[in-house]
Amino acid sequence: MSNKRIKKRLDQIFDDLKQVDDQAPEHTGKRVSSIKRRTLEGPAVKPANIASLPKEIKSPQSIGTRPLGPIPQSFASAEANESTNILTVPFRSDDGKWSQIEVYPPTQERVWSQEEQQLVKQVTDQLSLALENARLFQQTQNLATELQILNEMGRELSSQLDLPNVLESVYKHTSRLMETHTFIITLITPEYQQVSFPFVILEGQREVFPDRPLGNYLLDYAIQTRSPILIPEKASLAAKDLDLELTQLKNENAPECWLGVPLLLGEKILGTIVLQSLRPGTYSEHHLELLFSIANQAATSIQNVQLFDETQKHGTEVEILNEMAHAMARTLSRDEITENTYGYATRLLDTSSFFIALYDPEEDLVSFPIIFEQGVRVNMPPENRGMD
Repeated sequence: MSNKRIKKRLDQIFDDLKQVDDQAPEHTGKRVSSIKRRTLEGPAVKPANIASLPKEIKSPQSIGTRPLGPIPQSFASAEANESTNILTVPFRSDDGKWSQIEVYPPTQERVWSQEEQQLVKQVTDQLSLALENARLFQQTQNLATELQILNEMGRELSSQLDLPNVLESVYKHTSRLMETHTFIITLITPEYQQVSFPFVILEGQREVFPDRPLGNYLLDYAIQTRSPILIPEKASLAAKDLDLELTQLKNENAPECWLGVPLLLGEKILGTIVLQSLRPGTYSEHHLELLFSIANQAATSIQNVQLFDETQKHGTEVEILNEMAHAMARTLSRDEITENTYGYATRLLDTSSFFIALYDPEEDLVSFPIIFEQGVRVNMPPENRGMD
């Protein structure tokens, strides 16, 4: 083959590759002439780039041939004869993954010249570069999308002062970034060592579960250690190795993949966000980083809601106490005073079991103008206490 024909073919292939590089990544597998790509089996090789390959692979003289079985169906239109001479060249098809180009000769007697080997080598270099550019472009697109979703979540959370709405927003935006078929948000009450489950999605359905004490569960371990945990596969075995149990809130299948991050605000632990999947490898280190960013924003919003609720509660309490003081100042009737005391106390406290006792030292009697037992008002006559 003349140099002029090789150059013409090479220019045409490079033009094709440039068009492929300008298109979406899924079009990069387009077959050019009789060149086929297949993923290599076995351990992945991770050199930094094509130039880092050993000399014996980079050199055109060392591009090897291997015996060939029957021609694949995809090449049925080519020569029907079996060939014994395939030209193969390895190239990097993805980050950390390697593939190879195989060029099928038209006849068994075909001998590949050095120029043709060099041509295929140049094609693979360009193909590898085009795939790398496509991968980096897609990665940049993904990062931009993820950042946009996180920013949208931040803006939405900043306008929420209601806990259910905050948790719903966290779930909604997390679902746009990763699988949330099983999604759990827990909150911890440190003084009581209680774990609550204000937002639970199990197998795609919203569920409600009661509070429980801190226990020997993987979820509780994330709370106690304040550490994110990623178990890509065999989550049950991994938990068992730590002498822990998986949190199974219902009779759902045991998860294979488990991801959990703490809701931290400085040194304060508020709870956790946990995702589970029945498929091994559903979550990666990248998902862990994303969920950690989500948890940071969620923790701030949850704290804001709690502070707002406390402020609202305190303001309401002060308002009720002031109203009670004015009501007491307007009456001198004992019965009105006791009834007002019960009425205002009910607005501030649980008064299902409540009584007011008044002592008359002259008569040495204790009277009970108001008694409630389990929410029911009862009457009780005065009693002589024998306090003389």
